[in-house]
Amino acid sequence: MIIFIRKFTPKLDTVYVRNRAGCIYNGARLDSFSALNFNVVFISRRLVIAILIVYLYWFPALQAQCIIITSLIVFIYSYSTAPFVDKRMNKLDFVNETCILILSYMTIPYSDYLSDPYLKFKMGWFSIAIFLFNFLFNFFFIIVTVLIKIKIKICLKLKERQKNTTKK
Repeated sequence: MIIFIRKFTPKLDTVYVRNRAGCIYNGARLDSFSALNFNVVFISRRLVIAILIVYLYWFPALQAQCIIITSLIVFIYSYSTAPFVDKRMNKLDFVNETCILILSYMTIPYSDYLSDPYLKFKMGWFSIAIFLFNFLFNFFFIIVTVLIKIKIKICLKLKERQKNTTKK
């Protein structure tokens, strides 16, 4: 994907490239190479976490530390590059990455470092609360975005209808 982005960076505005591969950089800022690599970073983190889970099965403390480090790196990358054109998408990404970072820190109490079951129970409920907050935030974000798009389409239709009636 990096090779594709490097090859087509000067041509990203063209209709041909937009039709062929627009989904790779859909919504990303075209003025920054680091912003265009958002999908590469996103997929790389998932790949690293999958490898950690499979191959470091017997080292849960190392898994937790690596997950925290990858989450922190992606959080810093996402915050520093602001990869999306739409500021609302950048805010959504910031909230999502913050929740992922908090939940990655929550992997430490589930390891063997903490033996108190009551504290693990409380941390579990805190993890569920963070997850539900993230879910509801994303849900409301989608609902608001859809409602705004519907409102814009209705306004455009009304303007078009008004324009047609004034011409007659």
